[in-house]
Amino acid sequence: MRIKICIAIIVMVFAFQTSSAEYKASFLLGPTISQSFGHCNYNLNTLAGYNNGTAIYAQSKLEFPISATLLGARMSCFLIKDKKRNWIFSLAAATNTSNPQGKMKDTDWYTIVGYGDLQISYTESDAKFSYITIDFEIMRRIYSMNNAHTYILAGFRSQMLDYDIKGFKGRQIYFIDDTTYDYIDIYGDVRALSYKVSYLSPMAGFYYDLGIGETSSLNLMAAYMLTFADDYDYHILRNKYSEAHGTGNGFYSKLNFQYSSIDANQSYKPFFSIYAEFFTTKISTGQTQEWYGDDPISEEDDTGNVIEDIPHEITTLQFHIGLSFGLAF
Repeated sequence: MRIKICIAIIVMVFAFQTSSAEYKASFLLGPTISQSFGHCNYNLNTLAGYNNGTAIYAQSKLEFPISATLLGARMSCFLIKDKKRNWIFSLAAATNTSNPQGKMKDTDWYTIVGYGDLQISYTESDAKFSYITIDFEIMRRIYSMNNAHTYILAGFRSQMLDYDIKGFKGRQIYFIDDTTYDYIDIYGDVRALSYKVSYLSPMAGFYYDLGIGETSSLNLMAAYMLTFADDYDYHILRNKYSEAHGTGNGFYSKLNFQYSSIDANQSYKPFFSIYAEFFTTKISTGQTQEWYGDDPISEEDDTGNVIEDIPHEITTLQFHIGLSFGLAF
């Protein structure tokens, strides 16, 4: 529903601006290939109880790798007036062609106020995923000086990641007596969990375009994001389903260098660009957990138990480098 509202607003703005006969339109169209780096995480932190008046917090952190090769496409439309690009509309989409490089990491620990952290378990697992990202930006020129142009921008970024996690290898605590403990190795080759997370991020910021000679340009984009996030975790090993929905803040930036032909006799001019993107966001919300079966690590039958409003933090840190090429017309 959120993405439909964003698209509807964009279509109305585009239709309004292109209705003017004063503008001349040009286009840029081509495929993209990029390499992503980074991770998306979620962290739980809740009060587990007290020991002789000392507060004990139970924490859990899952780190999902994002590093993968992506293929996609980008199309840009420029509305030109008085030989200047007054409006820029850009749409891009990409999806993964490989599974993430790196392991999914799962850490559980207790934080004992005044005493520090006690790790309960740490495991690493193999990950497969589906990754789709869609970006749309509208840019309006507000200032120019020679070959340098400044724009305000609005748009949105949508990302959907769907993970399938298999196996685990690591260590887990065991207590020898009330005050003495050690760790044992644990491992398995079964399906451990599935995790889905989506980010929808309306954004607003600035775009800077610097012309370099007649063939090249350097562009810088920076934007604040209001991010809506939803995540769903099927913890298969513990017969537990969890979900959370929340809103947070993020930041997006992109640096792009582009080279294109200047042959005036060509209706379709080839171009080539190299770019780097950075995206980060943080959402603090509450998670709901429900056991659809008995949890094997507890002593009682947990089937049907529900816990609500567990402090839950969803974060991501992503970096992309990529190439784009195609035709300008």
